[in-house]
Amino acid sequence: MTSLVYIPIALLVALYFVLKYKHSYWTRRKIPHDTPRFLFGSVDEKILGSGNPTEHIKKAYWDLKKRGDKHGGIYLFYNPIWIPIDLKLIRKVLVTDYDYFASHGFFHHKKDFISDHIFSKEGEEWKVLRSHLSPTFTPAKLKNMYHTLYKFGHRMEEQILDSCKKCQPVNIKDTTAIYLIQVIASCFFGIESNSLNDLNSKFKYYGKQISQPRPLRFLLESIVNWDLLAHLGYSFFPSGVRTFFTSLIKDVIDGREKDSVTRKDFLDTISQMTKNGGPLTFEDVVATSTFMYAAGFETSSSTLSYLMYELAKNQDVQDKLRSEILSICKNSADGEITYEDLSKMKYADMCVAEILRCYPPLAQLPRACTKEYRIPGTDQIIEKGTTVVIPVWAIQNDPDYFRNPTEFDPENMSPENQKFNVDDAWFAFGYGPRLCLGYKFAHMQMKVALAKYLKNYKYKLNIATPERLTFNFDSIVLLPAENIILDTEIIS
Repeated sequence: MTSLVYIPIALLVALYFVLKYKHSYWTRRKIPHDTPRFLFGSVDEKILGSGNPTEHIKKAYWDLKKRGDKHGGIYLFYNPIWIPIDLKLIRKVLVTDYDYFASHGFFHHKKDFISDHIFSKEGEEWKVLRSHLSPTFTPAKLKNMYHTLYKFGHRMEEQILDSCKKCQPVNIKDTTAIYLIQVIASCFFGIESNSLNDLNSKFKYYGKQISQPRPLRFLLESIVNWDLLAHLGYSFFPSGVRTFFTSLIKDVIDGREKDSVTRKDFLDTISQMTKNGGPLTFEDVVATSTFMYAAGFETSSSTLSYLMYELAKNQDVQDKLRSEILSICKNSADGEITYEDLSKMKYADMCVAEILRCYPPLAQLPRACTKEYRIPGTDQIIEKGTTVVIPVWAIQNDPDYFRNPTEFDPENMSPENQKFNVDDAWFAFGYGPRLCLGYKFAHMQMKVALAKYLKNYKYKLNIATPERLTFNFDSIVLLPAENIILDTEIIS
């Protein structure tokens, strides 16, 4: 009987040493790192609430840089994560030695088809799918979608006008979200969302579901075989996400075929690829469209919200951007900005690039090592399967690479000042072969929104909006914790 008492004690002792051994991973590989905490590794208990390691990755960047290290390791619980911080090394990871890091490291499986999209696919499957999707974002295709963006931009402008007439401040996060939901719902799903009158629409609800952080799921995916997880019915997204988007897309496609409707939009283009033995399946269409929504909604919404916030704080920048918009409109036949006019919005380009530097939607770029990699100039090995993180937010706010990095200053991105910036230190749309496929579409929808926001209205910070924002780490995307409330007035 006494011996039975020692069994659980022995098991606990054994477990302790196993876990201790796992936390010696970076030591055994001679990779710089800080001492990990029991259970949590390099993070703390707050990760259980927020699920987002951004703060810890930022800290690791500055700790490594202070020590003069070019790279280092941290632990998310017991999962080792390699963090390169030297720009030359990062370029090798993302470009030169891309074949060693050709995966984002996210769970995906054919049985959970909605997880098997352009962002998660690897190798030849990714190359084939990207080659088929790239033509959907050509200038001609973007021009076809432009009138849709402009129509919803006009609706957003009407909402601003209504707030002005009622002397009410504007919640810029809400108005921006409504505009983007409508744009993405129309361009990528072929429907017109009624979210203007329904802020709790299903599109917005499932968008929030998709962007929630997932630390415990990440831990599960890192220690359990993906085939086994899929066999057990595991899904990357909450189950309701797959049901909603599958039903939605099926209804839209069936409706178009029944009524012989052609819209020449994104959904039309990729659904045509499923016919006559084409390269895509219906499941590919659902996964791709869902990912485009996931990638385009929260990222663009946060970027536009931050930009309007900074424009309200920096009246000189706001005035200069408005002058550019008015000048272009003045030379237009109907006083509106056309698709061709977008390329003339040079100062808008600078503002967008700078806001993406200050507040990158993805604070870090994920990668996974796909085959054993020897760090150049060392005998240190990164094993196949190791998670890799590029600390984008930290790099883009580093004074070694950008002047006045903690301040919003579009002049950072002017041709004259580009020489003061360091090449390869801006990663807002990714970098290398896996550069964001839809970045030109994102630029287009942001420029349309800026034109509609600023042409006839002026903005200032409302008393309810702080001079310095804090951040909500309860999302994968870098979001402000506070509502951005702006006072508006009509420009006579």
